[in-house]
Amino acid sequence: ASENAMKCEVSEVFDFLCCDMINLGNEVDGKNGGFGLENFDTVVMNPPFGTRKSGADIEFLKIALKIAGRAVYTMHKSSTRDHVIKEIINEGYKPEVTM
Repeated sequence: ASENAMKCEVSEVFDFLCCDMINLGNEVDGKNGGFGLENFDTVVMNPPFGTRKSGADIEFLKIALKIAGRAVYTMHKSSTRDHVIKEIINEGYKPEVTM
């Protein structure tokens, strides 16, 4: 992604972060000192679908919601749409489904 941003001459407006999302959640919660991740504008992610580890997709989604100031774009299996929407609402956000 960062290489493509450089090719398109837009790299100065993006920050790319490749990390362990679970540990990132601890950073955001201040468990490991925190480092200001709440300053991210938008999160784009393709989390694990939660078929190997039940709830893994929701765990990633909750962390993304914590760090995104404006929007979270995330991909989930269509069969889990109602569950994902319910979880987003429970976190106090308004979900919008796009194709």
